[in-house]
Amino acid sequence: MAEAKARDAIDWRRLAPMLVAGLVGVPIGTWVLPWISLAVFKSLVGCLLIGYCAFMLFAAGRVRLAAGGRGAEAAIGLAGGVLGGLAGLSGALPTVWATLKGWPKDERRVLFQAFNMTILSAMLVASLVQGQIGLRFLVALGVALPATLFGVYLGSLLYPRLDDRRFDRIVLVLLLVSGLGLVWQNR
Repeated sequence: MAEAKARDAIDWRRLAPMLVAGLVGVPIGTWVLPWISLAVFKSLVGCLLIGYCAFMLFAAGRVRLAAGGRGAEAAIGLAGGVLGGLAGLSGALPTVWATLKGWPKDERRVLFQAFNMTILSAMLVASLVQGQIGLRFLVALGVALPATLFGVYLGSLLYPRLDDRRFDRIVLVLLLVSGLGLVWQNR
């Protein structure tokens, strides 16, 4: 019921610049993947996430971005698509953008779900077309899928109990943990 309500709340016109640009970015990310150093990429993205999240947790919601319209959202979508194609990290930049813009939690949730589902589905297709999916990927998918579904279940129980501020904090903490995980893998 709540998921149907969230789907009905999607403003496709508002999301269109970010989604279309993100879809353009996915094949760029999958194409560039063989030529970049994965360790450097993970460390760089991890450090950026750690720095941003630590600052935003310290600033406690006092930082808001007034500038930036549809063109900026398209740029965020493109970069998110490239990151999605490279490493499945499509949601980080749109999450940062929506937080800096001060979007309410319901609007951010819809953005995260629609953007990530679209971009990660496109990344899967692009990876398949480029021959990058093998047994190792399927094993990783088999390990990640149950944990992902469990996380979705827990999130659906917790979400209705959160106000915008608590939602911000949880998203920032999860992004911080993701950044720490990326850096930890490369130590």
